[in-house]
Amino acid sequence: MVSFLPLRKEFLARFAAGLAPLGFRKSGNNFYRKTDYGRDIIRLQFTTSPNDCFEVNVHIGVRHEAVEKIREEFSGVVD
Repeated sequence: MVSFLPLRKEFLARFAAGLAPLGFRKSGNNFYRKTDYGRDIIRLQFTTSPNDCFEVNVHIGVRHEAVEKIREEFSGVVD
């Protein structure tokens, strides 16, 4: 079985370098940037298969602070 750790590290480094000019900061497999409305989030998930392949799943999130405050008011849960 092939070790994908070096390739994964290289992918993350290049992805981080590409996002840095856009204001994103890396934290593990996550990339964040603050915005006027909250935060933009990009999360990478790496999966491998037995046939020596791997894939990268990209999850994109947008956190709106105003929406979070409304949710907190109604649920009573504060992050």
